[in-house]
Amino acid sequence: MKTIKAALLLVCFFTQQVCLMQAQDAKTDFVNLNKAYHNTKGMSMNMRYSLFENHVALKPQEQVNAIVKRSGEYVYYKLENVEFVHTPKYNLMVNHQLKRIMLGEHTMQFELWDEINYTSKLDEYLKICSKNVYSENGNTATYDLYLNKGQYSRVKIVFEKKTYMIQQMVFFSNVDQDITSDRSGKKSKIRLEINFSNVQAGIKIPEKEFSIQNYLDKSKDKYVCKPAYSGYKLDVQLLSGKK
Repeated sequence: MKTIKAALLLVCFFTQQVCLMQAQDAKTDFVNLNKAYHNTKGMSMNMRYSLFENHVALKPQEQVNAIVKRSGEYVYYKLENVEFVHTPKYNLMVNHQLKRIMLGEHTMQFELWDEINYTSKLDEYLKICSKNVYSENGNTATYDLYLNKGQYSRVKIVFEKKTYMIQQMVFFSNVDQDITSDRSGKKSKIRLEINFSNVQAGIKIPEKEFSIQNYLDKSKDKYVCKPAYSGYKLDVQLLSGKK
């Protein structure tokens, strides 16, 4: 899973690159894609990340599943055995494999991967695009973007034409990487596929689903793990006076 997380961080960095703008029709579609995620009060989705050793490999080297729930500034994200909760006040990470809980200020990032980093900044791709190929298949549309700079040489985006909800994103790396678990393999340009399913937009998600009280209790002005997590190590990184 470490390799998948490293690839996701590259995607996050990639969305911040800047160059020249083109393709007015594509820009309009991408703005609408951005709005579909920004304007939604509450939404949830499942994601499956598949990492391939090169651009044409058929069998993935690694696959992991994730769940995202979002309501305004509140985010719940689960990547395999790690859970993240983000609120306007706190960030919480629960690593079930390491049996560790970390609680920090909302500005502190515990490797939180937020789908908004790429689904709501799609027009940034056009700024470094040398060519884009558009196609349709029934209710879906696809943009295949060929890029002239950055960590990726190509990005493919598949979405529903009516709702502008993304079904798949594929990132073709422009950088040689070794994705074997022990880093002893041959470096190659990887491909990362992200498939979205069970997307529900405009739904109301109970606030309790984003509560740190699902994991922690407060005893004598200090946070402690709930009984279900009594064997976990708790690391609280809050500013004094904000407990």
